[in-house]
Amino acid sequence: MVDGLRYERRLKEKLEKKGFLVIRSAGSFAMDLLAVKDGKCFVYEVKSTKQDVFYLDKKTKQQVEDLLKMRKFGVIPYLAVYFKRKDWKLIKLNDIPRRVIKN
Repeated sequence: MVDGLRYERRLKEKLEKKGFLVIRSAGSFAMDLLAVKDGKCFVYEVKSTKQDVFYLDKKTKQQVEDLLKMRKFGVIPYLAVYFKRKDWKLIKLNDIPRRVIKN
């Protein structure tokens, strides 16, 4: 199984356990997951790293820019980074972060 797909599925399951309706976006779209709960819509771009810091590359910055554009439609965008052997860090996006540091 491809690493990215594995972590998308893990986050999908985690959100579903919290009562979200979650749809995984197959292919290269602006988001990996779309989640809905209590009338609110959330989109997630899912990343993983073995390091303690995740730096956004050019492709990820573009993906984040695309997510930020969705805010004008009431969508709440998140960058979800899984630090391997640790846990998730979910960042509500207001702008483009340069890096994500584990807790």
